Amino acid sequence: MGPGRDRARWERRPGRVSVISRFPRHIDAFWIGQQGQVSSAWAVRDSEDPTWKRFQVAPPGLARPGALAALSRHPQCIQIFWIGGERQVLTASYDDRDDLQWRVRDKWPWRDLVKSKGEWVSPSPVSSGGTAEPGAVTAVARHPEHMDVFWIGPDGEVRTGWWDSRVGDDAWLTRIVAPSGIAEPGAITAIARGPEQLDVFWIRPDQGVASAWWNSGIDGGSWHVFELSPPGSAHFGAISAVARGQDQMDVFWIGPSASSRAPGLMLLWTPFNGCAARLLRVGAFSRGQ
Repeated sequence: MGPGRDRARWERRPGRVSVISRFPRHIDAFWIGQQGQVSSAWAVRDSEDPTWKRFQVAPPGLARPGALAALSRHPQCIQIFWIGGERQVLTASYDDRDDLQWRVRDKWPWRDLVKSKGEWVSPSPVSSGGTAEPGAVTAVARHPEHMDVFWIGPDGEVRTGWWDSRVGDDAWLTRIVAPSGIAEPGAITAIARGPEQLDVFWIRPDQGVASAWWNSGIDGGSWHVFELSPPGSAHFGAISAVARGQDQMDVFWIGPSASSRAPGLMLLWTPFNGCAARLLRVGAFSRGQ
């Protein structure tokens, strides 16, 4: 029962919701509708009109159920990602800044061109067709001019695409992070502990947890893949991670459900333990007698 063993289950289930807050009291929510459309709603709490305003970002048939990620690399910018109908990764963006923004980083200037101020830009591909499995996509912004998105490929490989306003003429560049057969569709998460560090986590086909890390200053920016928890320690379908600082990560997933109790598991990592990790039980629930 390897990658893609039951890919239809991710297309039948209700999809995930992604929520961001760009300003205090401002909330943007995104989800995939029953007809494959990408929908959104926003609200400003404690304002004269705190009601939710709903609208459509992408038309019906453009999204597969099960996966959507949103990020804000600047308070006036929104970028969302999802798996498209042709099993490609698609993205759409919103930017309310001036038409041309100049910035200075690393002692030289770069620009971030706003395509359509105050409007959602039509969806465009991050990857080509047939390169993504429905069920999971995640994205991070390591700094305002750079984005990284991760997903699971059709052969159980982990893929990434990256965009930088200073590189590639506004194009997305893609590569493989981890080889075929290493990931089960349905769950992937990523964090940026710093502007030059990425960590990605996913569930393996043997129900273990795997990770890959990247640092621009180590091994020429190569990806390093390793086992995080042993086989049989994770249930398929969900994983999440957070960085409390550059030297502290916490990863959460659902434990095996072979019995009537399914414990939640957490892994703690710090460099002070010689890169050791501790596997802890967070809690458990009963699903019946």
